[in-house]
Amino acid sequence: MARAWINGAFEQVNGYSATELIIDNAMLLYHPDDQKRALADRQRVLAGETVEAEYRILRRDDALCWVRIVRVPDWDDAHQRVIGDYGVGLDITDQKRAEEERLRLALRQQQVTLMNDFVHALSHDFRNRLSTIESNRYLIARLTKGDLEPKIAPRLENIRASMHGIMEQIENLSIIAGLGGQNLELTDVNLLLRQIINRSLGRALEKHVRLDYECNDVICLPLDAEQMERAVYHLLDNALTHTKLGGAVTVRARRKGDWVEIEVADSGDGIAPDRLEHVFVPF
Repeated sequence: MARAWINGAFEQVNGYSATELIIDNAMLLYHPDDQKRALADRQRVLAGETVEAEYRILRRDDALCWVRIVRVPDWDDAHQRVIGDYGVGLDITDQKRAEEERLRLALRQQQVTLMNDFVHALSHDFRNRLSTIESNRYLIARLTKGDLEPKIAPRLENIRASMHGIMEQIENLSIIAGLGGQNLELTDVNLLLRQIINRSLGRALEKHVRLDYECNDVICLPLDAEQMERAVYHLLDNALTHTKLGGAVTVRARRKGDWVEIEVADSGDGIAPDRLEHVFVPF
């Protein structure tokens, strides 16, 4: 039986001439894992069936490529017997590589989503547990009187400081988990900032720090409220940490065209000049 490769570019794809493929065993052209299927498809063509399939091809230089081959049976004049077949090959290597890259990216995205969901769930669980510890620490501090107070108070303060550090790292984990995208919604910036300030009032009262909020505009902007809340709370918490007893912390919001400027200012000493270059060093 004669075999004709209609598409001459097929020779360029695999590196073999049509004569070589006819004289030698053409099945060796296919990847070992595809040879059995290619042979079965060949038999289907000889039985009179048109077959289209995709195979991995080993080039003469041993490089791997993908081709889509359509085989059509060649019948005798009476259309009684298949005397050969014709095949057209199309190089789809780039298409296959693109598909593999899309699958790889989709799998990576699923992994990132799973990790982010885990971090959010873990952060939520840790916050609840830390809140319970803080409540009990506060009660113990209130109930501890007399000779025990000087001995227990420093230990309770160590617990509070350690809990604060853990909470900061949980917030950092949440920030990293949220880097994959933003959820923009029209948000009342005034309301958001007042809610953040309310969360910090208790700590401000403990330190006898005046906590003020200044904003005269109605500000509604599309933003990711969760990420904005996290960023401003971090600034406010840092300001309260480094403001001495009797000091003041002020949160300001100003509209600037299509933008809003949010400022957290405190009466603390600020960062020492020799430490400024290290402010973004982790931990």
